[in-house]
Amino acid sequence: MQRQANSNAEQDKDNYFFNPFAENEHVGIDEEVIYQENAPIHVVDCCNEEKDEKYCSDDDSEDESEMEMDMESEIEVEADEVILEYNKEDPPMSVGTSYPSMKEFKLALSQHAIKHEFEYNTAKSAPHRIRAYCSRRDEDKCPWKIYASKANDSGTVMVRKNPSGHECSSTRRNKKVKNATKHWVCDKVKYWIIADATIGAAELKKKLKEHHKVSVHYKRVYMGKELALKQLYGDWESSFDNLYRFKEKVESTCPGSIVVIDHHTINEKIRFRRFFLAFKPCIEGFLNGCRPYLAIDNTFLTGKFKGQLASASAVDGHNWLFLVCLGVFDPETNENWIWFMQQLRHAIGSPRGLAICTDCG
Repeated sequence: MQRQANSNAEQDKDNYFFNPFAENEHVGIDEEVIYQENAPIHVVDCCNEEKDEKYCSDDDSEDESEMEMDMESEIEVEADEVILEYNKEDPPMSVGTSYPSMKEFKLALSQHAIKHEFEYNTAKSAPHRIRAYCSRRDEDKCPWKIYASKANDSGTVMVRKNPSGHECSSTRRNKKVKNATKHWVCDKVKYWIIADATIGAAELKKKLKEHHKVSVHYKRVYMGKELALKQLYGDWESSFDNLYRFKEKVESTCPGSIVVIDHHTINEKIRFRRFFLAFKPCIEGFLNGCRPYLAIDNTFLTGKFKGQLASASAVDGHNWLFLVCLGVFDPETNENWIWFMQQLRHAIGSPRGLAICTDCG
């Protein structure tokens, strides 16, 4: 009887920790699909990429005016791209080879020219077709030429004509690589930027030299890097516009949070000035679970636009750092610090016994 009583006690103890709702049980990464029968699949379309109609690779000089014209050209991305696999380090250009879009074909043609150490000129470039020939056609009588156009039934681009190979000298010793456009640079450096968004143009130039055996002008590498950053993270103007969408989303999904965006007008254009953010859980966590102590400090922003990133942090019951709020403003002036402290007081009020440690101002 005593053994049976002990087993019943152990069973009751196990049932005490048993979760009657299996769907609320903690699951691992590989197990979470178990409870999602007939879960909807959400497909996200990338619609912010740039168009490819105006992309031509005719510019081969490095002077200021032509580089600025190159910056104004954009790549058109096809709406319905067909996924076709090919060797991106050495794209084939034989007759019948297909590419998913005109953008992909032009990048592949640039890579093909760089890989095989020649340069080409564009005789005709349109959204639906392209015709190119070797740049040393007159000097070396090189017969190489290529013609590609879109298929009638889809957006794929097929090589229609490529009758002969090259009979010209190598261009590896050239100081300028014409076909290494900013769009080609963007395509090649994108993965390096994903791994390290702070990498500079000088380091990217060394990597291009190491991996592709070409020396690209520094300004072209810089422009390719900027284009890659824009495609990956968006431009600065749209980022500022998204700030107000962020404010609306925070206030609607997390009521009680405080998001303050301060701006001013310069030449009839709205310009960012200051920003303050305090989430409701952070405010409640500080007031109800942390010591009445705040450490306020700031650090420099080192991106394209300089400024200060300020924060107010507390210490919780585990002696861990607990972020209460943060702010962004331009110079470290008394006016900006007073504004930040006013927003902080609006968020947390005046708790009894509050101690503030700071060397700002």
